[in-house]
Amino acid sequence: MVSFVEVVYWVTVLCCLGQKHLVTGGCSGKCCRGRNMGCSTTDWRMDRAFAKCYCDEDCVKTKDCCFDYFTECPAQDCAVSAWSFWSGCAKPCQPSVRVRVRHVEQQPGNSGDPCPRLEERAGCREYRDHRGSQCGHNSVNLDSFMSLNHPFSRMTDNTVLNDLKNNNYI
Repeated sequence: MVSFVEVVYWVTVLCCLGQKHLVTGGCSGKCCRGRNMGCSTTDWRMDRAFAKCYCDEDCVKTKDCCFDYFTECPAQDCAVSAWSFWSGCAKPCQPSVRVRVRHVEQQPGNSGDPCPRLEERAGCREYRDHRGSQCGHNSVNLDSFMSLNHPFSRMTDNTVLNDLKNNNYI
């Protein structure tokens, strides 16, 4: 049986908070991207204060999330596909570069981990031309490849250049 004290307690809670608050409080159905000032409610915050709280991604940084943010708006990490096969070398019979890619399958959300690199490059050298014939002795050497006139000499991705210099033709 319910005691008089319990009845008084619940009447006080309803009067102070209101019935509407008990139904619509927290982050249920209110998860928003970035900083969204409209994505808020008045409820218990994570710092145990009953005040305006937010259900947007930035509330984690600003420390003003509603108490149930992490259960109602779980982090979604970026998801990417598997790597593609490596492309062929860009040019036969000389040091060159090949590429592989992957694609974003799910964008990150609710402060989830960001997406990793979607492209990788590696140095390579094919010893046959496009017709399948072996390359001659006059194929380009690495010194001429690295000359200032060659577009790869200005690449910012040192991994490719190091692969070529060290004969790591993957």
